[in-house]
Amino acid sequence: MKNSSLFLTCIVMAFTTVACDDSSSNNNANNGNNINPVEFCDNVCSKDLECDDTTDLAECKTSCEGMIPLMLETFGTALETCYDSHTCTEMETMDPGCAELATAGCDTNVEILVSTMCVKEFECQEITPTQQQIDECTTDMTTSGDWQMMKCFTQSAISGYTTCIGDVVCESMDADMDACGAEHLGMNK
Repeated sequence: MKNSSLFLTCIVMAFTTVACDDSSSNNNANNGNNINPVEFCDNVCSKDLECDDTTDLAECKTSCEGMIPLMLETFGTALETCYDSHTCTEMETMDPGCAELATAGCDTNVEILVSTMCVKEFECQEITPTQQQIDECTTDMTTSGDWQMMKCFTQSAISGYTTCIGDVVCESMDADMDACGAEHLGMNK
C-alpha cells in the first residue's frame, strides 16, 4: 500500500530504525490533543490491514498508541479523515498519500532539534564545525523529507526529544537515540 500506516510512516520518517514491543512508558498520556489513541489506532490500523494483509495489526496498534498522544491533533484528524474517505484502491494510487497530506498542516518548530542533531553529529565525529557546515547539515536534514513528519509531534515532545539528543553519548549513540525516541516520541524499541 502506497500510504503506509501512521506506524510505518513515523518509523520511516523518524531518524532511527524502530521496532515495536508491547511496552510503553509515559506515552499513553494525553499531551494536548483530543484523539482517543485506542479508537484512532484501531481505525487506522484496521484500514492498513484491509489494504495490506501483511500488516501486523497488534504491532501497528501498539506503536500507534504510543505515538499518537504525542502528535498534533491536526495531523491525526487529517490522517483519519483521509483514511475514512478513500478506498484502498484509491489510497494505493494517491500522490501525495494520506500521510503526506496529513503532515501538510503540521507546524511544530523543529529548528532547535535540527541544530542540536547537527551539532551532535559533528561532536561524535570529533569535528569542530564552521557555521557553513552547520548550515549545510541543517539544510540537508530539513530537505530530506523526514522533517515534515517531525513537525507533527507536539512542541513538548520535540522539546524533550531535543534535550535528550543533546545528552546522547557518542559511544552509545544508536542506543541513546533509540531511547530518546521511545521516551519522547513514543517509538518503542
